[in-house]
Amino acid sequence: MHRILAIGLATLCWLVVCPVSEAQRSPDPEGQPTMLHEGALASYWIWHDIDGYHLRTTTAHDRRIFSGRVEFSGETGWAKAYQLRANDEVKLANDGIVFHLATDRNLNGFDFRMHSGSQATLTLQLDDDKGEKILGHVFVGQNNAHPISNPFTIYAAYMPGAPMTYPPTQPLSQPPAPMPPTGIAGQEPASVDFASDPPGADILIDGYFKGNTPSTLQLPPGQHMIQLQLRGYRPYMVTISLDPGSHPRISKTLEQP
Repeated sequence: MHRILAIGLATLCWLVVCPVSEAQRSPDPEGQPTMLHEGALASYWIWHDIDGYHLRTTTAHDRRIFSGRVEFSGETGWAKAYQLRANDEVKLANDGIVFHLATDRNLNGFDFRMHSGSQATLTLQLDDDKGEKILGHVFVGQNNAHPISNPFTIYAAYMPGAPMTYPPTQPLSQPPAPMPPTGIAGQEPASVDFASDPPGADILIDGYFKGNTPSTLQLPPGQHMIQLQLRGYRPYMVTISLDPGSHPRISKTLEQP
């Protein structure tokens, strides 16, 4: 009896002296997850860097449905969609972001920002599962940490020298709707060289990520929308018409804002 009482008192003292705050129990979102890559097993990837907060989804299967909500505690209202597909949805609504993404082997998702000292509570769903079974599919920060509950909260850290306010509510931006290729089945594909200065830009063909510069890609003849984008630079967009068997080159020096 005395031993049980002693253990109880020791536990109580530990809780009083060493309280564990919700912020300490929440995953640290700083830094891009080191395991992030396209075509991973159905996964959410969430992190923070100098450009803000990022949520990405990907899967090794043909298609999985990622959906949920991000609720903010303070004044926010800024969001930017990333490589949305037809019928995907990311929208600002009632102090938060509501999203529904039909994701395949590519990455898609959205970015958002928070004031220093505020917080965001994320409620995530994978297909029909909106409970805690999906926590092993959620990776947060450069340590690839899993949250311990669903929903879970991430806290905005103070960044020295960072502005305390962000742009007011803006319409969500997303790539233009994919343009269907106009080529004829059986025609010889075109071979297109892509280059950029600096290199490493994402190559989007008709709204779909296909690789990074420099690359040579085989594309069906016809009209295609080409986009080169690299963080910190203005995206470059051009529409081209490819002849069967042609070998054009698309090279662009990207400009900073």
